[in-house]
This record gives sequence, structure tokens and C-alpha cells, in this order.
Amino acid sequence: MNLLPKFAGHGVIHGDFNDFNIMLDDDDNPVIIYFPQMVSTAHTEANMFFERNVNYVKEFFKRWFEYESALAPAFDDIYNRVDALDAEVAASGVIKQMGKDLCLEYGMDE
Repeated sequence: MNLLPKFAGHGVIHGDFNDFNIMLDDDDNPVIIYFPQMVSTAHTEANMFFERNVNYVKEFFKRWFEYESALAPAFDDIYNRVDALDAEVAASGVIKQMGKDLCLEYGMDE
């Protein structure tokens, strides 16, 4: 669950964050796959995508482990942006001028 705000800090939301797209390496660290549906935190539906991802994780643990937690990140609480990955990869929701502005703000080449 902690990965969702970390992604958002880079300006992106995984568009399909569920148990099929989360693997574990040999040291039990999560490896996230399948990013084609990634959207920018600036996307008009970013909040919906973020909340949907949170709900996927919550439902997975409820279904398979009968575990429910009241603790979960909310889109409004996570915005600690560190760079402009969304602009760099032209994620859905980033318009051309916004991408230029973000790259400039974070010292990145267009």
C-alpha cells in the first residue's frame, strides 16, 4: 500500500494496481509490472484511479487473508511530489504545456 503514495510523488498513478501486477522478488520485495495504463496525478480522474487501486489492495487482503485495515492512503493526503515522471513518459492526463512546465520545474530536459 505504501507504493501508491510513492508513485504519486513521482506524478503517476498505476492504472491497474492489483494482485496480478504485483510480484515478489527472491527477498520478498514487491515488483510492480504492467504500466501501460499509468495516468498522471494531474489527470482529471486521478482521484478515482488512486482510490480504485487502494480498494483493489484492500479487497485482496480481505478475500485471501480475511484481513481488513482502516489504514489506507487517500489521494488528498499523498501529494509530496519529487519529480515529473508523468511528464517524462507522457502519461495520460499530461497536456503538452503542462509537461514542459513540470520538466522545467524539476530541472529535467523536455
